[in-house]
Amino acid sequence: IDGYLARSRNEVTDFGKFADPLADKILVAAALVALVELDSLPAWVALVILAREFIISGVRMIAAARGEVIAASYWGKFKTAFQMTGIVLFTIQGSNLVASFGPDFEQCLFVFSWVVMGIAVLLTVWSLIDYLYKARHLFLKRPESDELSVTQLQNTCIALAEEVIGRACASNTTLGTAESLTGGLISGTLT
Repeated sequence: IDGYLARSRNEVTDFGKFADPLADKILVAAALVALVELDSLPAWVALVILAREFIISGVRMIAAARGEVIAASYWGKFKTAFQMTGIVLFTIQGSNLVASFGPDFEQCLFVFSWVVMGIAVLLTVWSLIDYLYKARHLFLKRPESDELSVTQLQNTCIALAEEVIGRACASNTTLGTAESLTGGLISGTLT
């Protein structure tokens, strides 16, 4: 809802784009860890859900590095809704309030909680597959910058070095380099 409101009112910010999904992930992760610690939920459920979130975050970073955004699908939105509903159900199912309604209600809530969490796990896996399918081009095709030949790369470096030296000379600036990662290639190219 908050994302819809931000978009509909043109109040989208870079911080919001970053913080909104992160807040959802932290909330879900914290709740799952707490439920596992309380022996209310098996660890494998939390592992499947958290593994999916780490994988998707990694793919998003790869896409962002290439200037791409892979839109969230409705599968992901349904997944989040079922996960949060399942977490709430698992949180309340062992409570005194639920027990006060009697053992039949308690048993029905237990089964319903597992049905919702089962759907959440299935949607978690399906939304991961869907997301990876949409992002397959990131893994199947090397970025264009990697397809440069050695000669093209050398020519590009020399052209950039000439531009740097030209600007330094024009502004009467002295250049200095300190490098370890490139093994002296920057200073060598400038020289």
